[in-house]
Amino acid sequence: MIKAPCLTCQNEIVFASEPVVGESVTCPACQTDQEVVWLYPLCLDFGDKSRKSSYTQPRRRTRGTRLTPSSER
Repeated sequence: MIKAPCLTCQNEIVFASEPVVGESVTCPACQTDQEVVWLYPLCLDFGDKSRKSSYTQPRRRTRGTRLTPSSER
């Protein structure tokens, strides 16, 4: 059984089967629509398309590159 916390009320949302990116879920406690945006780790974002997404994919370093502040570029 796979679980994720609700973004609004922190109640556990339980997935009956393997979640898929883009899958919509509704919190059983607060009825907030949410969407699976990342699988490993499992991340949810608000499913309401009128809201701006609060999720940003983590930046990854690649071998041999140095991340610098934008002021140094």
